[in-house]
Amino acid sequence: MGMTDQLTRPVVHAGGLFASSLCRLASLTLPPISRDLDIWAYQKDVVLDFSRPGKPTDNSFIESFNGKFRSECLNTHWFLSLDDARQKMEHWRRDYNEVRPHSAIGNEAPISLLNGSSAPTPA
Repeated sequence: MGMTDQLTRPVVHAGGLFASSLCRLASLTLPPISRDLDIWAYQKDVVLDFSRPGKPTDNSFIESFNGKFRSECLNTHWFLSLDDARQKMEHWRRDYNEVRPHSAIGNEAPISLLNGSSAPTPA
């Protein structure tokens, strides 16, 4: 299989399968973790598709989430230790997923999609 064939396999995203997307690698000499990820993806017939540098609109959902996380959690707390940071981020994550309504899903909390109702699950 040639390099072009390897790079044009279907691309799997959380939202579904996008065929014939080209995986863009910065270089062929990958750091160990990137190499392992690339090997895993190849063995599972998954092509990694990276956002282009300087193109945040390639994945506007994660850019929106990152902005909310930064402004509502990271910029509003002082983290006194790694454990303190974990606790505060977990509290924000649970609020974001289990309590806060999201307009994209009919002003329901995301947990309601799993439960079939809008009631949050007990902690």
